[in-house]
Amino acid sequence: MTFSTNVADIMIKKTILEALALIVLFAVVAGCIDLDILYFKNRMTEASVTESVQLVFLAITVYSFFRIGKLRPELHRAAYLIAAFYAVLFIRENDEILDLIYHGAWQVPALIVTAIALFYAYKGGKATLQHMSTILGTHNMSFVVSGTIMLLVFSRLYGMGKLWEALMEDKFSRVVKNVAEEGIELLCYSLIAYGAVKVLCELTKAKKARA
Repeated sequence: MTFSTNVADIMIKKTILEALALIVLFAVVAGCIDLDILYFKNRMTEASVTESVQLVFLAITVYSFFRIGKLRPELHRAAYLIAAFYAVLFIRENDEILDLIYHGAWQVPALIVTAIALFYAYKGGKATLQHMSTILGTHNMSFVVSGTIMLLVFSRLYGMGKLWEALMEDKFSRVVKNVAEEGIELLCYSLIAYGAVKVLCELTKAKKARA
């Protein structure tokens, strides 16, 4: 009975801590938008707090999966493939800076990273799939997957120009649309980064438990 009570207490504490961590994370997301709109009064340019923090979250995600590949060599092919995917998103988010070279310049480094990652994963054959299933099977990977789906599907549909044009009619403002869209994207990136760090901790803990 005592053992069951202890387990229940641990689960409750973990759930509360998880909830508090997410509350803080979402407060940071909302705070970034507030800073841009209320204090800096910018128009969600590449130099905005929101866009900058998006890049920070992406960098954390890339580093986390790259670190997984280093700490868990038996999972490195899948870990590096996932890291490369978010590295491409990082490059894409810097498109305005790379456009200073020429329009669409971001596609070159993005294609190079993609080609290298796919080739490396292909060389692993079935082992890559096994590595991927292990990573996807972790409890916290659900944050990464959910955040990514929200980013690639919901944020794109939510940010459709015709939706906002129909809502605001002749008072349509691209700035309002951009604030809404970039805010959702920041939320998605925050969930992805949070999940990536948790997956890193989970797999690191599992390795230590086996040692």
